[in-house]
Amino acid sequence: MTFATELETADWRRFGHKPEVWHKNGLVPDTHCWIAYTVERVAPRLRIVAFGSAAVLVVAGGACAALVEGVTGEVLTIVLMSAGLAGGLLLVFLEIGLSEERDLAHDEERRRKLEKRALDARRRPRLRQRPRRPG
Repeated sequence: MTFATELETADWRRFGHKPEVWHKNGLVPDTHCWIAYTVERVAPRLRIVAFGSAAVLVVAGGACAALVEGVTGEVLTIVLMSAGLAGGLLLVFLEIGLSEERDLAHDEERRRKLEKRALDARRRPRLRQRPRRPG
């Protein structure tokens, strides 16, 4: 089973759609398709849950600082708050990357439409007009 086949069978069943265009050799998806596919795969609900989880870790670390005494409380506070803040930072970078990919996909789609329109205009036969009679 090739990489593309494994990716297709694993992802399209889980996420409900197949990528439309695959590269000629069948191993990796086309760049345009891959960008759109990545942006589509990360659902907004999943991102909200991830940000919420990071916030819960930070709050739990704060609660441990207030409620648990001694070295155990300090270690729990450091671990939970570090994990929550690091996760939040990574999610911010993910959001930035996804917005850039979304913009890239939008620009690519606009460029393809312009190229198709220009190609169609070149293919269209021009109608010959008769010269006007002086009158």
